[in-house]
Amino acid sequence: MTDWLTTREAVKRALGAAGTDLHPTIDRHIAAASHELQESINRKFIPRTATYYFDGKGKRSLWLPPSEEGDLLAVTTLKVDENGDGTYEKTLAANTDYWLWPDNGTPKNRIDINPESAQLSVFPQGRRRVEIVGRFAYSEDTKAAGSVSSGLTPGTSATNFVCSNAALIDVGDTLLIESEQLFVSERTATSLGIAGLLISGIAADVSATELEIATPGVAIVGEVLLVDSERMLVVDTPGASAFVIVQRAYDGSTLASHASAAQAYTYRSLTVVRGVNGTTAAAHPDGTAIRKYVVPEDIERQVRAEAIYGIKADQSGQTGLVGGGDSAQRVNSWPLRNQRQAVISRYRVPVV
Repeated sequence: MTDWLTTREAVKRALGAAGTDLHPTIDRHIAAASHELQESINRKFIPRTATYYFDGKGKRSLWLPPSEEGDLLAVTTLKVDENGDGTYEKTLAANTDYWLWPDNGTPKNRIDINPESAQLSVFPQGRRRVEIVGRFAYSEDTKAAGSVSSGLTPGTSATNFVCSNAALIDVGDTLLIESEQLFVSERTATSLGIAGLLISGIAADVSATELEIATPGVAIVGEVLLVDSERMLVVDTPGASAFVIVQRAYDGSTLASHASAAQAYTYRSLTVVRGVNGTTAAAHPDGTAIRKYVVPEDIERQVRAEAIYGIKADQSGQTGLVGGGDSAQRVNSWPLRNQRQAVISRYRVPVV
């Protein structure tokens, strides 16, 4: 499943996990929790382009129950099978022939025929009389996530590219580049080149937090640098200085000394699944803007909590206890259940 509602690093931070050993387990529980919550709510939170069919009622208004793919966000084409022969011979035009309701919000849950339409007076009664090609989900909110730095060729086989800012993108994000959606399944380190060479060495000391690199501004706050085998979190980039302030031995890596001219890497190389959710894998040149989808905060928080609970339940062997002796911790599901029920009550729509 490529529709994750939280990300790997979000779960790792909340769980207090470090290193890469838990990555497959975390990924599996995020995917399972995302799928199960959306099924329980009967809504989708990452938009997809799809074709769906709705029954006509012989009335001017057509109420739209959520389809398998979720609520209606926008219509690309709307066609009507007026004769019941499955040909969908009439194409209706937005505003001229129909209006979506609500006017200024999403998701849309009703289509009204314009009384002045020359095409149709009512939606014909019967099964599958209305065909809608559009985007379906609860919302399609996005936020800026840098740009493409290495270019992307068309086709689903081109599954790696370099982004401009690794602090803005994580494993589990669904990206929107022009009209294509891409799912981030992994990220790896890529060299910062000459700009990322260390000007001076740095000692194996957690208090040695000033890393001097060749080009000011090449490292970005929130990114993780890899120098030799040590990972460092960039926490500040003071002014035009060549120094960046880092947190040493980050993410379970081993503190080490590093010589002058050592190469710094950062995790800007993304492995992606191309053309997901009904979109088409297209060419994207360097500098093309990247946006990523943002789900409601309470939905993201619930999926994160359920993924963490699943991981801890696995660690307990489903006994409810993690660890042994005096350090054993009980995995308590009651707060999670109450929180889950509140989220379901807030978002759930009846199955029609």
